[in-house]
Amino acid sequence: MNSAFQQAGLRVYRHQPGKTSRGTRVVYWMQQAQRAWVNPALDYAILRSLEMNLPLELWFVLYPDIPSAQAKHYQFMIEGIADTSRTLKELGIDLRVMVSQKVEFPPELLQSTALLVLDHGYLNWQKELRDKVFDAPDSTSLEIVEIDTEAVVPVHLASEKEEYSAATLRQKILSKMSGFLVKQAPIRIKKPAKEKRQAIAHEYPGDSSDPNALWAWAQSVLSLSAKKLSPVSLGSSHTKAMDTLRFFIREHLQDYALLRNHPELDVQSNMSAFLHFGQISPIEIMMEICEQTGIPVEALPGMIADRSRLSGMHQSVANYAEELIVRRELAMNFCNYNPDYESHLSLPEWARKSLNDHLADPREAYYKGIPPKKCTCSIINIYLA
Repeated sequence: MNSAFQQAGLRVYRHQPGKTSRGTRVVYWMQQAQRAWVNPALDYAILRSLEMNLPLELWFVLYPDIPSAQAKHYQFMIEGIADTSRTLKELGIDLRVMVSQKVEFPPELLQSTALLVLDHGYLNWQKELRDKVFDAPDSTSLEIVEIDTEAVVPVHLASEKEEYSAATLRQKILSKMSGFLVKQAPIRIKKPAKEKRQAIAHEYPGDSSDPNALWAWAQSVLSLSAKKLSPVSLGSSHTKAMDTLRFFIREHLQDYALLRNHPELDVQSNMSAFLHFGQISPIEIMMEICEQTGIPVEALPGMIADRSRLSGMHQSVANYAEELIVRRELAMNFCNYNPDYESHLSLPEWARKSLNDHLADPREAYYKGIPPKKCTCSIINIYLA
Protein backbone atom coordinates (compact mmCIF):
# COMPACT_ATOMS: atom_id res chain seq x y z
CA MET A 1 0.00 0.00 0.00
CA ASN A 2 1.28 3.51 -0.85
CA SER A 3 2.66 5.06 2.35
CA ALA A 4 1.10 8.46 1.60
CA PHE A 5 -2.30 6.80 1.16
CA GLN A 6 -1.81 4.84 4.37
CA GLN A 7 -0.92 7.99 6.33
CA ALA A 8 -3.89 9.88 4.93
CA GLY A 9 -6.17 6.94 5.70
CA LEU A 10 -5.12 7.01 9.34
CA ARG A 11 -6.20 10.64 9.49
CA VAL A 12 -9.77 10.17 8.27
CA TYR A 13 -12.02 12.10 10.64
CA ARG A 14 -15.31 11.16 9.00
CA HIS A 15 -16.27 8.99 6.05
CA GLN A 16 -19.53 8.63 4.16
CA PRO A 17 -19.47 5.75 1.68
CA GLY A 18 -21.00 6.55 -1.68
CA LYS A 19 -24.24 4.86 -2.71
CA THR A 20 -23.67 5.17 -6.47
CA SER A 21 -20.67 5.60 -8.75
CA ARG A 22 -22.18 7.85 -11.40
CA GLY A 23 -19.90 10.78 -10.63
CA THR A 24 -17.32 11.80 -13.20
CA ARG A 25 -14.72 13.59 -11.04
CA VAL A 26 -12.93 13.71 -7.70
CA VAL A 27 -13.08 17.07 -5.90
CA TYR A 28 -10.78 18.22 -3.13
CA TRP A 29 -12.17 21.29 -1.36
CA MET A 30 -8.97 22.84 -0.02
CA GLN A 31 -9.77 25.12 2.91
CA GLN A 32 -7.89 24.43 6.14
CA ALA A 33 -4.69 23.04 4.56
CA GLN A 34 -3.79 25.74 2.03
CA ARG A 35 -0.63 24.05 0.80
CA ALA A 36 0.74 21.55 -1.67
CA TRP A 37 3.40 20.10 0.65
CA VAL A 38 2.76 17.57 3.45
CA ASN A 39 -0.99 17.76 2.92
CA PRO A 40 -2.63 14.37 3.65
CA ALA A 41 -5.99 15.44 2.20
CA LEU A 42 -4.35 16.36 -1.09
CA ASP A 43 -2.36 13.12 -1.14
CA TYR A 44 -5.55 11.15 -0.51
CA ALA A 45 -7.47 12.98 -3.25
CA ILE A 46 -4.68 12.46 -5.80
CA LEU A 47 -4.27 8.76 -5.07
CA ARG A 48 -8.01 8.08 -5.05
CA SER A 49 -8.45 9.94 -8.35
CA LEU A 50 -5.74 7.74 -9.89
CA GLU A 51 -7.32 4.63 -8.39
CA MET A 52 -10.77 5.58 -9.69
CA ASN A 53 -9.37 6.79 -13.03
CA LEU A 54 -11.24 10.08 -12.67
CA PRO A 55 -9.99 13.65 -13.12
CA LEU A 56 -9.14 15.57 -9.96
CA GLU A 57 -10.40 19.11 -9.34
CA LEU A 58 -9.03 21.29 -6.56
CA TRP A 59 -11.15 24.17 -5.33
CA PHE A 60 -10.53 26.96 -2.85
CA VAL A 61 -13.53 29.02 -1.75
CA LEU A 62 -13.30 32.62 -0.54
CA TYR A 63 -15.85 33.73 2.04
CA PRO A 64 -16.62 37.41 2.76
CA ASP A 65 -17.63 37.03 6.40
CA ILE A 66 -15.08 34.79 8.07
CA PRO A 67 -15.29 35.53 11.82
CA SER A 68 -12.68 38.12 12.95
CA ALA A 69 -11.05 38.26 9.50
CA GLN A 70 -9.64 41.62 8.44
CA ALA A 71 -8.40 42.89 5.10
CA LYS A 72 -4.75 42.03 5.75
CA HIS A 73 -5.72 38.49 6.70
CA TYR A 74 -7.31 38.07 3.27
CA GLN A 75 -4.24 39.59 1.61
CA PHE A 76 -1.89 37.19 3.41
CA MET A 77 -4.13 34.25 2.55
CA ILE A 78 -4.47 35.14 -1.14
CA GLU A 79 -0.71 35.51 -1.58
CA GLY A 80 -0.31 32.04 -0.08
CA ILE A 81 -3.01 30.58 -2.35
CA ALA A 82 -1.23 31.95 -5.43
CA ASP A 83 2.03 30.37 -4.26
CA THR A 84 0.26 27.06 -3.64
CA SER A 85 -1.32 27.25 -7.09
CA ARG A 86 2.13 27.64 -8.70
CA THR A 87 3.44 24.58 -6.86
CA LEU A 88 0.38 22.52 -7.79
CA LYS A 89 0.86 23.41 -11.44
CA GLU A 90 4.31 21.87 -11.27
CA LEU A 91 2.68 18.69 -9.94
CA GLY A 92 0.20 18.65 -12.82
CA ILE A 93 -2.80 20.01 -10.88
CA ASP A 94 -4.85 23.18 -11.37
CA LEU A 95 -6.25 25.04 -8.38
CA ARG A 96 -9.54 26.77 -9.08
CA VAL A 97 -10.78 29.63 -6.90
CA MET A 98 -14.31 30.86 -6.38
CA VAL A 99 -16.15 33.17 -4.01
CA SER A 100 -19.26 32.30 -2.04
CA GLN A 101 -21.43 35.23 -1.02
CA LYS A 102 -22.12 33.64 2.35
CA VAL A 103 -20.42 31.02 4.49
CA GLU A 104 -21.82 27.88 2.94
CA PHE A 105 -20.51 25.06 0.79
CA PRO A 106 -21.06 25.76 -2.93
CA PRO A 107 -23.58 23.16 -4.18
CA GLU A 108 -21.92 23.30 -7.63
CA LEU A 109 -19.03 21.29 -6.21
CA LEU A 110 -21.34 18.37 -5.43
CA GLN A 111 -22.65 17.99 -8.96
CA SER A 112 -21.19 15.11 -11.01
CA THR A 113 -18.82 14.30 -8.16
CA ALA A 114 -17.96 10.72 -7.24
CA LEU A 115 -15.68 11.55 -4.30
CA LEU A 116 -15.45 14.76 -2.28
CA VAL A 117 -12.42 15.22 0.00
CA LEU A 118 -12.49 17.79 2.81
CA ASP A 119 -9.86 18.90 5.28
CA HIS A 120 -11.08 19.15 8.87
CA GLY A 121 -11.75 22.42 10.72
CA TYR A 122 -11.84 22.73 14.52
CA LEU A 123 -13.93 25.86 15.07
CA ASN A 124 -17.72 25.88 15.29
CA TRP A 125 -18.31 27.72 12.02
CA GLN A 126 -15.88 25.41 10.22
CA LYS A 127 -17.50 22.27 11.60
CA GLU A 128 -21.00 23.55 10.81
CA LEU A 129 -19.93 24.23 7.23
CA ARG A 130 -18.68 20.67 6.82
CA ASP A 131 -21.70 19.20 8.61
CA LYS A 132 -23.93 20.86 6.03
CA VAL A 133 -22.00 19.10 3.28
CA PHE A 134 -22.66 15.69 4.81
CA ASP A 135 -26.31 16.59 5.43
CA ALA A 136 -27.03 18.10 2.02
CA PRO A 137 -29.63 16.16 -0.02
CA ASP A 138 -27.36 16.30 -3.09
CA SER A 139 -24.52 14.64 -1.22
CA THR A 140 -26.23 11.41 -0.17
CA SER A 141 -25.14 9.51 -3.28
CA LEU A 142 -21.45 10.46 -3.30
CA GLU A 143 -18.54 9.40 -1.17
CA ILE A 144 -17.25 12.06 1.24
CA VAL A 145 -14.01 11.83 3.20
CA GLU A 146 -12.96 14.40 5.82
CA ILE A 147 -9.30 14.31 6.86
CA ASP A 148 -7.50 15.96 9.79
CA THR A 149 -4.52 17.69 8.20
CA GLU A 150 -3.35 20.22 10.81
CA ALA A 151 -2.60 18.25 13.97
CA VAL A 152 0.45 16.01 14.21
CA VAL A 153 -1.71 13.43 15.98
CA PRO A 154 -5.27 13.79 14.57
CA VAL A 155 -7.52 15.39 17.16
CA HIS A 156 -10.01 12.52 17.20
CA LEU A 157 -7.25 9.93 17.63
CA ALA A 158 -5.36 11.80 20.32
CA SER A 159 -8.43 11.81 22.57
CA GLU A 160 -12.14 11.10 22.36
CA LYS A 161 -13.04 13.87 24.80
CA GLU A 162 -12.09 17.33 26.00
CA GLU A 163 -8.87 17.21 28.00
CA TYR A 164 -8.60 19.53 30.98
CA SER A 165 -4.83 20.02 30.89
CA ALA A 166 -1.72 19.57 28.80
CA ALA A 167 -0.57 16.88 31.22
CA THR A 168 -3.43 14.53 30.37
CA LEU A 169 -3.29 15.12 26.62
CA ARG A 170 0.51 14.97 26.48
CA GLN A 171 0.60 11.34 27.53
CA LYS A 172 -1.85 10.39 24.79
CA ILE A 173 -0.08 12.38 22.08
CA LEU A 174 3.40 11.12 22.94
CA SER A 175 2.26 7.49 22.78
CA LYS A 176 1.11 7.97 19.16
CA MET A 177 3.27 10.79 17.84
CA SER A 178 6.09 8.86 16.17
CA GLY A 179 3.70 7.10 13.81
CA PHE A 180 2.53 10.42 12.39
CA LEU A 181 5.84 12.26 12.09
CA VAL A 182 6.36 11.10 8.52
CA LYS A 183 7.15 13.56 5.74
CA GLN A 184 5.67 12.40 2.45
CA ALA A 185 7.20 13.30 -0.89
CA PRO A 186 4.90 15.31 -3.19
CA ILE A 187 2.87 13.22 -5.61
CA ARG A 188 3.03 14.18 -9.27
CA ILE A 189 0.26 13.24 -11.65
CA LYS A 190 0.35 13.08 -15.38
CA LYS A 191 -1.09 16.27 -16.78
CA PRO A 192 -4.24 15.35 -18.74
CA ALA A 193 -4.86 16.67 -22.21
CA LYS A 194 -6.04 20.26 -22.07
CA GLU A 195 -9.80 20.25 -22.01
CA LYS A 196 -12.20 23.15 -22.05
CA ARG A 197 -13.38 23.24 -18.49
CA GLN A 198 -16.83 24.40 -17.58
CA ALA A 199 -16.73 27.60 -15.56
CA ILE A 200 -19.17 27.97 -12.70
CA ALA A 201 -20.76 31.02 -11.14
CA HIS A 202 -18.47 33.24 -9.06
CA GLU A 203 -15.31 31.46 -10.23
CA TYR A 204 -12.11 33.43 -10.69
CA PRO A 205 -11.64 33.57 -14.48
CA GLY A 206 -7.87 34.03 -14.55
CA ASP A 207 -4.68 32.25 -13.55
CA SER A 208 -4.80 31.55 -9.79
CA SER A 209 -1.00 31.44 -9.65
CA ASP A 210 -0.78 35.17 -10.49
CA PRO A 211 -0.85 36.83 -7.03
CA ASN A 212 -1.46 40.39 -8.25
CA ALA A 213 -4.36 39.52 -10.55
CA LEU A 214 -5.90 37.12 -8.02
CA TRP A 215 -5.63 39.72 -5.27
CA ALA A 216 -7.19 42.44 -7.42
CA TRP A 217 -10.14 40.14 -8.11
CA ALA A 218 -10.45 39.18 -4.43
CA GLN A 219 -10.49 42.84 -3.38
CA SER A 220 -13.36 43.44 -5.78
CA VAL A 221 -15.53 40.45 -4.91
CA LEU A 222 -14.92 40.84 -1.16
CA SER A 223 -15.35 44.65 -1.25
CA LEU A 224 -12.08 45.25 0.61
CA SER A 225 -10.83 48.80 0.91
CA ALA A 226 -7.38 49.40 -0.59
CA LYS A 227 -6.72 51.98 2.14
CA LYS A 228 -6.54 49.22 4.73
CA LEU A 229 -4.09 47.09 2.82
CA SER A 230 -0.34 46.84 2.54
CA PRO A 231 0.94 48.14 -0.83
CA VAL A 232 3.67 45.49 -0.80
CA SER A 233 3.75 41.73 -0.45
CA LEU A 234 3.30 40.44 3.08
CA GLY A 235 5.65 37.54 2.37
CA SER A 236 3.05 34.81 2.42
CA SER A 237 4.13 31.51 0.85
CA HIS A 238 5.44 28.08 1.67
CA THR A 239 8.89 29.25 0.52
CA LYS A 240 8.75 32.21 2.91
CA ALA A 241 7.62 29.90 5.72
CA MET A 242 10.60 27.59 5.13
CA ASP A 243 13.03 30.52 4.93
CA THR A 244 11.65 31.87 8.22
CA LEU A 245 11.90 28.45 9.84
CA ARG A 246 15.49 27.89 8.73
CA PHE A 247 16.50 31.34 10.02
CA PHE A 248 14.95 30.46 13.38
CA ILE A 249 16.79 27.14 13.52
CA ARG A 250 20.09 28.75 12.57
CA GLU A 251 19.91 31.89 14.72
CA HIS A 252 17.53 31.34 17.64
CA LEU A 253 16.61 27.72 18.31
CA GLN A 254 19.64 27.14 20.56
CA ASP A 255 18.34 29.84 22.95
CA TYR A 256 14.63 28.98 22.72
CA ALA A 257 14.34 27.07 26.01
CA LEU A 258 15.85 29.89 28.07
CA LEU A 259 14.58 32.97 26.23
CA ARG A 260 11.23 32.03 24.67
CA ASN A 261 9.29 33.96 27.33
CA HIS A 262 11.10 37.20 26.48
CA PRO A 263 9.29 38.57 23.42
CA GLU A 264 11.50 41.66 23.36
CA LEU A 265 14.46 39.42 22.40
CA ASP A 266 12.67 38.05 19.31
CA VAL A 267 13.77 34.44 19.57
CA GLN A 268 10.38 33.10 18.49
CA SER A 269 9.98 31.01 15.35
CA ASN A 270 7.36 33.33 13.76
CA MET A 271 5.53 30.31 12.37
CA SER A 272 2.11 31.28 13.74
CA ALA A 273 0.72 33.05 10.67
CA PHE A 274 1.87 30.30 8.31
CA LEU A 275 0.37 27.62 10.57
CA HIS A 276 -2.88 29.55 10.97
CA PHE A 277 -3.45 29.65 7.22
CA GLY A 278 -2.27 26.09 6.71
CA GLN A 279 0.66 27.18 4.53
CA ILE A 280 3.03 24.83 6.36
CA SER A 281 2.47 21.61 8.27
CA PRO A 282 3.71 21.15 11.85
CA ILE A 283 5.03 17.80 10.66
CA GLU A 284 7.26 19.53 8.11
CA ILE A 285 8.44 21.97 10.78
CA MET A 286 9.50 19.23 13.18
CA MET A 287 11.08 17.12 10.43
CA GLU A 288 13.13 20.12 9.28
CA ILE A 289 14.24 20.85 12.86
CA CYS A 290 15.30 17.25 13.37
CA GLU A 291 17.14 17.19 10.06
CA GLN A 292 19.01 20.44 10.75
CA THR A 293 19.94 19.54 14.34
CA GLY A 294 20.70 15.87 13.79
CA ILE A 295 18.14 14.78 16.38
CA PRO A 296 16.33 11.52 15.46
CA VAL A 297 12.59 11.96 15.00
CA GLU A 298 12.05 8.83 17.08
CA ALA A 299 13.67 10.56 20.07
CA LEU A 300 11.15 13.43 20.22
CA PRO A 301 8.48 11.81 22.45
CA GLY A 302 11.05 10.93 25.12
CA MET A 303 12.67 14.35 24.86
CA ILE A 304 9.34 16.14 25.33
CA ALA A 305 8.54 14.00 28.37
CA ASP A 306 11.98 14.67 29.94
CA ARG A 307 12.54 18.20 28.64
CA SER A 308 13.23 19.69 32.10
CA ARG A 309 16.21 17.36 32.49
CA LEU A 310 17.79 18.27 29.17
CA SER A 311 20.09 21.15 28.29
CA GLY A 312 21.31 23.12 25.29
CA MET A 313 19.89 22.38 21.85
CA HIS A 314 18.13 19.21 23.00
CA GLN A 315 16.18 21.13 25.64
CA SER A 316 15.27 23.87 23.16
CA VAL A 317 14.03 21.37 20.56
CA ALA A 318 12.02 19.55 23.22
CA ASN A 319 10.46 22.78 24.47
CA TYR A 320 9.61 23.91 20.95
CA ALA A 321 8.04 20.53 20.16
CA GLU A 322 6.01 20.81 23.38
CA GLU A 323 4.62 24.18 22.26
CA LEU A 324 4.09 23.24 18.61
CA ILE A 325 2.54 19.85 19.19
CA VAL A 326 1.17 19.38 22.71
CA ARG A 327 0.06 22.93 23.54
CA ARG A 328 -1.23 23.72 20.05
CA GLU A 329 -3.15 20.47 19.89
CA LEU A 330 -4.57 21.05 23.36
CA ALA A 331 -6.20 24.16 21.88
CA MET A 332 -7.49 22.08 18.96
CA ASN A 333 -8.85 19.52 21.40
CA PHE A 334 -10.62 22.25 23.38
CA CYS A 335 -12.28 23.83 20.34
CA ASN A 336 -13.17 20.48 18.78
CA TYR A 337 -14.89 19.05 21.85
CA ASN A 338 -16.23 22.12 23.65
CA PRO A 339 -18.87 23.97 21.57
CA ASP A 340 -18.85 26.82 24.12
CA TYR A 341 -15.14 27.57 23.64
CA GLU A 342 -15.89 31.27 22.92
CA SER A 343 -18.00 31.69 26.04
CA HIS A 344 -17.53 31.69 29.81
CA LEU A 345 -19.69 28.56 29.70
CA SER A 346 -16.55 26.71 28.63
CA LEU A 347 -15.07 27.27 32.10
CA PRO A 348 -15.36 24.54 34.74
CA GLU A 349 -18.42 24.75 36.98
CA TRP A 350 -16.35 25.75 40.02
CA ALA A 351 -14.83 28.68 38.12
CA ARG A 352 -18.21 29.91 36.89
CA LYS A 353 -19.58 29.66 40.41
CA SER A 354 -16.69 31.68 41.83
CA LEU A 355 -17.11 34.38 39.19
CA ASN A 356 -20.86 34.59 39.77
CA ASP A 357 -20.42 34.72 43.54
CA HIS A 358 -18.22 37.81 43.16
CA LEU A 359 -20.10 39.66 40.43
CA ALA A 360 -21.35 42.24 42.95
CA ASP A 361 -17.98 42.83 44.60
CA PRO A 362 -17.14 46.57 44.74
CA ARG A 363 -14.43 47.72 42.38
CA GLU A 364 -13.23 51.04 41.06
CA ALA A 365 -14.77 52.36 37.87
CA TYR A 366 -12.71 51.71 34.78
CA TYR A 367 -12.62 54.24 31.97
CA LYS A 368 -11.15 53.38 28.59
CA GLY A 369 -7.55 54.50 28.40
CA ILE A 370 -7.30 55.22 32.14
CA PRO A 371 -6.30 52.12 34.12
CA PRO A 372 -7.65 51.75 37.68
CA LYS A 373 -5.32 52.61 40.56
CA LYS A 374 -5.57 49.14 41.95
CA CYS A 375 -7.10 45.87 40.95
CA THR A 376 -8.00 43.33 43.59
CA CYS A 377 -10.10 41.15 41.32
CA SER A 378 -8.19 40.93 38.04
CA ILE A 379 -9.82 37.67 36.88
CA ILE A 380 -13.30 39.10 37.40
CA ASN A 381 -12.37 42.31 35.58
CA ILE A 382 -11.18 40.25 32.63
CA TYR A 383 -14.33 38.17 32.80
CA LEU A 384 -16.55 41.25 32.78
CA ALA A 385 -14.63 42.81 29.89
